[in-house]
Amino acid sequence: MMRNLSRASARYVKSQKTVLNETSDTTAPVLTGLSLPDIDLTDGAESVTISATASDEGTGVDRVMLYIEQSFSSGGTNTSPIVLMDSLDSFADGISLREYLVDENSPSGTFSISGARVWDNAGNSTYYSIGELNVLGIDTTFTVTSNTAPDTTAPVLTGLSLPDIDLTDGAESVTISATASDEGTGVDRVMLYIEQSFSSGGTNTSPIVLMDSLDSFADGISLREYLVDENSPSGTFSISGARVWDNAGNSTYYSVDELNSLGIDTTFTVTSNMAPDTTAPVLTGLSLPDIDLTDGAESVTISATASDEGTGVDRVVLYIDQSFSSDGRNTSPIALMDSLDSFIDGISIREYLVDENSPSGTFSISGAEVWDNAGNSAYYSIGELNALGIDTTFTVTENIATTSPDDDLITLEEVSVGGPTRTLDGGSGYDTLDASNIFAGSWAMQFRCYDSDADFAGYDRIQFADYVAAGFEVIIGSNLGENWFFVPHYNSPLTLIGGRYDDFFYGSRDFADEFHGMEGNDEFSIGNGDSAYGGTGDDIFELGVRFSGQPDGLIDGGGGTDLVRAGFGAQVNLSENTVSGAGRVNAYIENVENVEVHAWRAYSTSAIGDGANNHFFVTARFDDGSVGVFFDGRAGNDLLEGSAGQDRLLGGLGNDALHGFLGSDELRGGGGWDTLDGGAGNDLLNGGNGNDRASYLSAWAGVTVSLALEGAQNTERAGWDTLESIEDLTGSTFADTLTGSDGDNQIFGDAGSDDLFGGFGNDLLLGQDGDDVIEGQAGWDTLRGDDGNDTLIGGNGGDVLLGKDGIDMLSGNSGFDRIYGGSGGDIISGGADRDLLFGEGGDDIVHGDGGDDLVQGNNGDDGLDGGDGNDVVNGGAGNDTMTGGDGNDILIGNWGVDTMTGGAGADTFLFKAGHTGSYAHLADTILDFSQADGDIIDLSQIDAIAGGGDDAFAFIGDAAFSGTAGELRYTATEDGLMVEGDTDGDGVADLFIAVDGLADLTAADFVL
Repeated sequence: MMRNLSRASARYVKSQKTVLNETSDTTAPVLTGLSLPDIDLTDGAESVTISATASDEGTGVDRVMLYIEQSFSSGGTNTSPIVLMDSLDSFADGISLREYLVDENSPSGTFSISGARVWDNAGNSTYYSIGELNVLGIDTTFTVTSNTAPDTTAPVLTGLSLPDIDLTDGAESVTISATASDEGTGVDRVMLYIEQSFSSGGTNTSPIVLMDSLDSFADGISLREYLVDENSPSGTFSISGARVWDNAGNSTYYSVDELNSLGIDTTFTVTSNMAPDTTAPVLTGLSLPDIDLTDGAESVTISATASDEGTGVDRVVLYIDQSFSSDGRNTSPIALMDSLDSFIDGISIREYLVDENSPSGTFSISGAEVWDNAGNSAYYSIGELNALGIDTTFTVTENIATTSPDDDLITLEEVSVGGPTRTLDGGSGYDTLDASNIFAGSWAMQFRCYDSDADFAGYDRIQFADYVAAGFEVIIGSNLGENWFFVPHYNSPLTLIGGRYDDFFYGSRDFADEFHGMEGNDEFSIGNGDSAYGGTGDDIFELGVRFSGQPDGLIDGGGGTDLVRAGFGAQVNLSENTVSGAGRVNAYIENVENVEVHAWRAYSTSAIGDGANNHFFVTARFDDGSVGVFFDGRAGNDLLEGSAGQDRLLGGLGNDALHGFLGSDELRGGGGWDTLDGGAGNDLLNGGNGNDRASYLSAWAGVTVSLALEGAQNTERAGWDTLESIEDLTGSTFADTLTGSDGDNQIFGDAGSDDLFGGFGNDLLLGQDGDDVIEGQAGWDTLRGDDGNDTLIGGNGGDVLLGKDGIDMLSGNSGFDRIYGGSGGDIISGGADRDLLFGEGGDDIVHGDGGDDLVQGNNGDDGLDGGDGNDVVNGGAGNDTMTGGDGNDILIGNWGVDTMTGGAGADTFLFKAGHTGSYAHLADTILDFSQADGDIIDLSQIDAIAGGGDDAFAFIGDAAFSGTAGELRYTATEDGLMVEGDTDGDGVADLFIAVDGLADLTAADFVL
């Protein structure tokens, strides 16, 4: 059998025949459209049609209210809010219209609907923000075009008058006035705030409003007459503030100090034959009876008794914790007014008609307040009401269908949160409660145990939102938000089904429950015999304590990456699909990848992998752990994290990461490329097959570790560790000393100022953070300093040195080295043999030393020296100082203003296009050009004629330019000669090269 329960039109059905009662209309109406068109007043006043479309499944739409950010009419009648009433133009056809006449003097501007609210006849409402209106495709702005500029200037209050009042001869009519002005749309109203009522009639309470519509401000002043009752008390009264509005919605507030600064007297006196009433009234009784709606709507009589020694009781207000009627009118507070039924006889009565569709439940008066006509009041808390013998609770009884012998399906369409409690009962049979369409807002839908008779013998109800459910075997949670199932003491087994979001399941401790997480990342607390199906998502299954004689459970992680959380003493074997252990829930387990365990004292805890990429770890790493855990990852790339005890971690096949943490641990990587971190304690790290790494990132201080040592070695800060079949090292975040072995090692210093030594073999040494010293020693090594001011020494072999960031010192020593300084002003030495040296960023000093080297400065103002051998010295960008040294060198100034010294040997000074100075003061300078040594100035890579092909220069000696493009000459300077070239034929030099210490040049000195 299927049943649907909705706030709007749900029915409780029994055997598909009898309609027992209808629930209340608690479904809010829906706004579907709004129209407020642009308004053109250039030809005068205009009538505009405003419309709203809305629908409601229950009692029908009552009204739509539009909130406008400011008035758009100078008449002052079209101010926010605008109300479209069903009573004026019915919403029966889905739309309601209203005509507005907009005054021709209204200002131009763009106006906005800041929000809207729609009500139904049951009092339910929905508010729409400007963003939500835009999502519905509603245009929330409109324009007014008129001959009047927008009024943005607030009005000004210039005067107030509230005279003294003399009641000794009886009641008196008093004239209150306000003077104000406005430069734009005119003054609309002035409001005076009085600190308390000064009339026993109760009508002259604060605030007092002087309206332009009642007495126009056109002459600058508006008056209002007040008749003050002769029984009003004597006293001095004060104006506590005032505010003035214009018809465009602009306003100005005046504090009492600002009013006084305007010369306005903010106090006035009342003189009467009555002494001032300063005594609060007294509440003596309340009555709000129980309400029985089983035969339909009921009229209920609410009464209050109260007394006052002075001006008399004005009203009593009751605060109810929630509404007890579906029509929306009887919400808290309820006021019993002297003006409706006088308190002169000590009691005031009010009749309320409670709708037959109102929900059942127990309601409470949370407080009450009584006022007299002088403004004195007394508040009574629930405790004070009870002390007076007043019953502060009452019940509403409605007829709800509950039991059915069939297998029922009850579907909830909507429920309220914070309303009265309603009871649902599936009766006998196998019944299902479906709450999948329920949305609980930002909170999870919570299903909890509930004890209907409070005897704690067994919890027989499930409570959620405003419902208490009984007799259901299956509960389907919300599909629109998270669910929280917490039913540890329920007295029968349940099937709990989650939804699309992250759900939590905690079943009965005494029965075997069935959980279905469906979608989302769900969490399950598994008890005796429970079956849990994670569904999609990354789920967590926590195993509870096992009780004697209880059946095993079932855990199926489903899709996603799932985790079993087992207590201390658990034995989890993913390869055999079992979980067991003394005192723990036993279960068949499948489709679970990760295990979290607790390790404590003598409880032996273990986990064995299944060939997937498993993650095993310990949550509680107690200081008194001694046994530790046993983790066997088997195949797959596993992450195994031990405890504070003595752990045994086996990675198995795959590239695994093993972390021992505290204790003396045994870590064995097995096959694959593994990373082993023993943590504190005396650990055995055995990498097994593959290139394996010992990591000391968990060390609390710097360590000293050598891969060349056999047996236990003192790491100084991480215990006495034994490293077997370990090829690579990672240091701590402190200052470490790390040494390689005879093999090919990868050693990473990490943070701290580390000393790294490669040993024999072709090593990769990374300093990383800190000011590191890195020495490759034998082999063809790669050294990288990374951050910090590092020292890199290549040693024997052809090494690659990378300084990276910081001011580094890099030395290749022997072998064919490639050295890159990186950023910063580095010092680079190639050492013996042929090297490739690059200064890169910063102002570098680069020495080629022995061998035929490439020395290149790159960026910065560099000092470059080729040293011995036939070198190529390239300045790169910047103003460089270049020396070839011994040998037949090639010097390339490149960009910038460079100084070049060839040294001994036949040197070539090579200039490319753009590398010569375009002016004499930007020329590169050759300091030691030697015709005897066979030095050459090579200009062959420069096109001598601008715009031509690859033309050679024509050398004309020291003759003047003839105006022919491509001529090259020299002129005498104070220091020697200046080589000049004319590439465009204008007779003016376009390139310059300074040659110091030389008297003349011939064509033989050039490659043209």
